[in-house]
Amino acid sequence: MHTQQKPAKASSQTAALSFEDIGAKLELLQTLPNTARLTTPQASEFLIAHGVPIAPMTLAIWRCVKSDGPRYIKIGRRILYPVADLRAYAGIAA
Repeated sequence: MHTQQKPAKASSQTAALSFEDIGAKLELLQTLPNTARLTTPQASEFLIAHGVPIAPMTLAIWRCVKSDGPRYIKIGRRILYPVADLRAYAGIAA
């Protein structure tokens, strides 16, 4: 008789970030060069860190409906957002 094993639950402690981790991540996002390109989740984090709360799913929906979201490029199946365009969308001086 075959029994299925339940997958192990992820610990809530692994998902939590400390204030130091968040500060380091924000500092890194602010120092990215304009030539860098970010994935959809990274672009969302970048925008959130700069005061523009946009979820990754919102970016995906905007791409489908061709809205006035930030400019993106498609390389094969990958969607990438140039940092310079994210900064322009968020109204941040380069």
